[in-house]
Amino acid sequence: MVDPGLFVPGAQVVLEAPLATLPRAMSVIRGWHPQRYLILDPPSHKGMEVRFEPGVELLVRLIRGEKLASFHSRSLGRVLSPALLLLVEYPQAVEYGSIRRGKSFPVLFDASFCAGPGSPLPGSPQRCMILSLSEDGCMLQSESPQAFGAQIPLSFVLPEIGAVTGLFATVKSCQRGNPAWELELVFNFDHQEPSRLIRDYLRLLDQRQLDNAMLRLSSLD
Repeated sequence: MVDPGLFVPGAQVVLEAPLATLPRAMSVIRGWHPQRYLILDPPSHKGMEVRFEPGVELLVRLIRGEKLASFHSRSLGRVLSPALLLLVEYPQAVEYGSIRRGKSFPVLFDASFCAGPGSPLPGSPQRCMILSLSEDGCMLQSESPQAFGAQIPLSFVLPEIGAVTGLFATVKSCQRGNPAWELELVFNFDHQEPSRLIRDYLRLLDQRQLDNAMLRLSSLD
């Protein structure tokens, strides 16, 4: 049973259509009918309305306290009266995760993962590119989508630090990019070595950012 107290009128939500070529959109909760539907403002992206037609599968996320709530839903279409609104299916279940705490750094290096269920070649190793990295997770670019909530093994080499292996991550979002898919992953640390290596690498990046800032400052003298 999903707690209706999660859906506070005025709360901001993010909507994604993982299987459609539509941008991530922002909206606001206006109300709900328990166990039937949620009522949202028309979703928008960069000031333009995003039309989620009836039947489009959705991933919906919102912040509740210090937790990130995520659930699957489906567009039920727009209503025009008493105002233009979007109806989406009331969720059957909600997943909660911690809000990412660590500072995220832009990076660009190769990685590989083992494709999860629902991918074109489940169980097969796939190459990918990590685009950003924090202590808690990463954003990567992949040639194929991965299911929301899938647990995938991930491996990569951190420049000047070493290889990270035996690391599992949970897919938190999968967005169609151009031309590849962008996946947001949260790390699951079963043992401390991958966590230590990632922390060491991020400290290295942080120190270099500080050194560069000091160099720019000294050049102004």
